[in-house]
Amino acid sequence: MDLHSIADLDWYKTLCEGFVHLGLDGPAVCEQAGIHTALADKLSAGALTDALSTAFEMALLETGDPHVGLRMARHPLSALGVLSHLLLASPNAQSNLHFVERYLPLFWPMATVEIQTLPDRSLINLGIQSGQRPIHASLFDFFVSMVLAGFRVVTGKRAKVLKLHHPGEAPEDPQHWYEVFGDVVEFGAPSCVIEVCVSSMLEPIPTANPAILEISERIAEQLARRTVGVTSDRIRKELIKWLQKGEPRRKEIATQLGMSERSLCRRLAEEGTTFVSLLDALRREMAETYIQQGSFRPTEITFALGFSDPSNFYRACKRWFGQMPTTLR
Repeated sequence: MDLHSIADLDWYKTLCEGFVHLGLDGPAVCEQAGIHTALADKLSAGALTDALSTAFEMALLETGDPHVGLRMARHPLSALGVLSHLLLASPNAQSNLHFVERYLPLFWPMATVEIQTLPDRSLINLGIQSGQRPIHASLFDFFVSMVLAGFRVVTGKRAKVLKLHHPGEAPEDPQHWYEVFGDVVEFGAPSCVIEVCVSSMLEPIPTANPAILEISERIAEQLARRTVGVTSDRIRKELIKWLQKGEPRRKEIATQLGMSERSLCRRLAEEGTTFVSLLDALRREMAETYIQQGSFRPTEITFALGFSDPSNFYRACKRWFGQMPTTLR
């Protein structure tokens, strides 16, 4: 898929407009960073994150402005397509963010949002799937700014941020971050989390409309069904990479995809499967291929499938094929 093919995507437009606001050639920056191939089924979500990090790094080098991520969140809802109508029609900020939690990966495939409600505050966890290189700090600036700017657009008010846990290193002069988010920023955090006052989460949305909400949610669900298997495919790709290291752990895979175990399990349930089922099906498929090739010993296949002991592979083989691998060979 070439650059022209993705020119109509809302997230791509948002990126280009943001770079243009910085005085750069938006499409050129995206193309040089490799984003023009992001939806060609050649780049994983992690590779797309790498491309975005490259784009932000290029923007920082060309402008010399360390605040590029903060300045690019110009139109927070424009990158969400039909989801923007759903958010504007929601009754309050809390329901709004739960819709973001469910549907965001359909619009930004490398990003996740998770909401955790506590008695005195709500935690908005922003996940970005990691790739081969460190995630550029400006990318966190960008997504945090988008979330908070979106809150302001739909409610008409600023969210009461109690603390922002920022994964990036502390800048030499953090004053601009304090001006944008308040003096509640904690840099060097293990993950990106926005702590918001409960009163902000209950803030009503002036444009709330039950009829539009119902229609918009129906459209979003149809879109989700058309892209069914999105999470399954991402997990499958990660499992293929992890199997050679040993037994894949659900928590490790979830972390690699930028989400919690809870979200991973929920998204797989929505796609009608589980982590264990995916792993077992992948192992069965790979075992069948290795056995048919006839050039691998059972011990080699055992470790290629991530089993810690050959006996585990033999039992699995008996369950999958009704025979031991030596018989099948």
